Amino acid sequence: MFLLPVWRHIIQKVPVKYDPQYWSLVFPAGMYAVATFNFSKALDLPFILPISNIFIYFSITAWVIVFAGMLREFIRFLHSEKSL
Repeated sequence: MFLLPVWRHIIQKVPVKYDPQYWSLVFPAGMYAVATFNFSKALDLPFILPISNIFIYFSITAWVIVFAGMLREFIRFLHSEKSL
């Protein structure tokens, strides 16, 4: 999931622009981090815990980027409404 934006925007050279569909990548990434954490605790497998610790930072970063893009589009929308 985290390599898809690299492939899309760097390799395929698709311009970076906010799309609501990005939320469909952010949510599962966060749930994977939480599920891995709970799995580690439930089965007492401490060697799995670092995976969730890494993925939670990836997920938070992705959430912040998508949220910032959403806010940017919303502000652009408000400015375009004022000019009408």
